[in-house]
Amino acid sequence: MTDWLTARPAAWREQVQAVAIDTCTVFKAAVREALPQAMLVVDHFHVVQLANRAVTEVRRQLHRLATTIETWWPEILAFLHTGITNAGSEGTNRVIKTVARNAYGFRNPENRRLRTRAAITRRHRGHLNPA
Repeated sequence: MTDWLTARPAAWREQVQAVAIDTCTVFKAAVREALPQAMLVVDHFHVVQLANRAVTEVRRQLHRLATTIETWWPEILAFLHTGITNAGSEGTNRVIKTVARNAYGFRNPENRRLRTRAAITRRHRGHLNPA
């Protein structure tokens, strides 16, 4: 685009007062370089299109949330009454994945098992104080 604009006669370029573009940084840079005096105007269509896409995505997310809540409502209600969670197993799984990631892969499956076991035992995490 810059080549096309700079190929126009200087008199023509100097008369350009405003340029309407979409939200493309390539167009913006080309106009700024070849027509520094021109006012850049973003076509409203592109801003509205972006906003509509964002609203559509939020609607999809809300629909997914509503569907999940409707599907799982008895179980959600059970949590609200009991307070029971699977946080312990989720935490253990996170520790196991962290051990594997920190080791950059184990060559020996037995070493992986032992290292993981050491990381998830309560004694290793400092919960027990052996006398």
